[in-house]
Amino acid sequence: MPTLDLHRYELLKSELADLLRAVPWRADQFERNRDLFARLAEDRFNLAVVGRFSRGKSTLMNAMLGLDRLPTGIEPLTSVITSITYGSHEKVVLHFLDTTLFLDIRLDQLEDYVTERGNPSNRRRIREAEIQLPADLLRSGFRFIDTPGLGSAVAGNTVTTRAFLPEADAFLLVTGFNGSLTEDEADILYTASKAGRQVFIVLNKADMVDGTARDAAVADLRARLQTLGLPEAQKFYPVSAATALSVRLGRMPASRLEESGLLELEHDVLAYMTNGKRHAFLHGMYARLDAVLAAAPGLGAVRERLVALRHEIDQAALPPSDPVGSSSLVNAPIAANLLDCQICSRIERAVFDALTQLQGSLRRDLEARQDLARQGGLCGPHSRQFIAHAAPREVCIGFAPVLDAQAALLEEMADAKEDASSTPAALWHSASGCPFCRLACGVADASLDKFEAILQAGSIAPHPEPTVCLPHLQVLAMRLHGDSVLPDLLRRQAGILKRRADDMRRFALKQDASLRDQITDEEKRSAQSGIAALVGISGKP
Repeated sequence: MPTLDLHRYELLKSELADLLRAVPWRADQFERNRDLFARLAEDRFNLAVVGRFSRGKSTLMNAMLGLDRLPTGIEPLTSVITSITYGSHEKVVLHFLDTTLFLDIRLDQLEDYVTERGNPSNRRRIREAEIQLPADLLRSGFRFIDTPGLGSAVAGNTVTTRAFLPEADAFLLVTGFNGSLTEDEADILYTASKAGRQVFIVLNKADMVDGTARDAAVADLRARLQTLGLPEAQKFYPVSAATALSVRLGRMPASRLEESGLLELEHDVLAYMTNGKRHAFLHGMYARLDAVLAAAPGLGAVRERLVALRHEIDQAALPPSDPVGSSSLVNAPIAANLLDCQICSRIERAVFDALTQLQGSLRRDLEARQDLARQGGLCGPHSRQFIAHAAPREVCIGFAPVLDAQAALLEEMADAKEDASSTPAALWHSASGCPFCRLACGVADASLDKFEAILQAGSIAPHPEPTVCLPHLQVLAMRLHGDSVLPDLLRRQAGILKRRADDMRRFALKQDASLRDQITDEEKRSAQSGIAALVGISGKP
């Protein structure tokens, strides 16, 4: 039975989009259909992070993102929401009150806009500071909302958080072992719970207390939760965000991640997101699409597929044995901004440099032109690449002697009256005679040797070239046949292909929804990068 992990969730959304594409588009239905596409494309999970200043909210979010980019130790204005969303490149987008205007700034400038010191009483009239980071967790649809104000000296310290309550899908309340649950933290916990919002209670800074102090803090929190009328079974999570962040940045051994407590928190957040909110979202989209298909004649087969899809949605569930930290969602070694096949890229650079050198040589060197004529020119792909690269003058100067040489060969064949059956083979220039094909093969072999050595030496995660196309992966797999590292390599490349496929689906969906301003750089390149992942760069061995 398929499980509703994040990749499966994306596939189900894509199948719903495919069924919607089968509906005939009439002028009177354009807005309705586009709205349905927009609902599918804009789906995301708003996780509001609340807590007093110094509880370690930013460190916790950094640990969950696997990055050390969110600034710590700054107390933001109570009236400014700070959100963390996905972006192809790191930046901050400032959204202002009462206008659609926005301003892009660097992350290190954030303090000048969202703190009382840099922006007293919010005189810059900032509504939201949207931090965009290339992190996998954000790419999967998470949106962190850092709601400020608890414990602030500025009046109205919970107003902003209360105002955001309807938009939050869940709350992450960050308290800590360095102090009891405060009145304002308890107020937010009570308000969110009574509003029917899921609240994940985090006891942070577990690394700062010993066992006795930890037990006392846990008992104190349980007693406080009971006074709020919350169920005794209310779960909370003792966590050391600092330890978890150090592990994910490679500063501590991976074995410390489990003891940090973060994996259990991440698993439960993902389980709620997938089995709760996202199941409800899929069911809602099913109902809307079912109403559309019911009113459209001649789409019986499409509606049957929709019913079957509803059954798949009902049956899917997140496997409890698949914690987030061990999946590709958070702790994956796959870079956020994937490059194309690194072997193909090296070949492309080497051939480009050689073609540039050839262009200059043909212009000024008679011997170079004679050598090109003697070897019969270049192979077809590299000849076309040279034409696209060189000026027409250099092409004519360099290749006119090649045509003369081939003409002389034809005349020689005709005069010799050789067997006609041998003539076609002699006319075609073989790839083995093309100097650029030989160069490409040499670069490919050297790159494969290096890649193989890296893999056999250990983990590929710290190295910058883990991405290969399927043709080069096939060669690499043959070299590594029987090696214990091969399964990890294949799983990694499978994850990369899934990433490419998700980018392609998201691009198409945002195009259908007319949300072109929301298309990321990876999605813009997805058509080219997806095909390149399958077949490599054209004309390369």
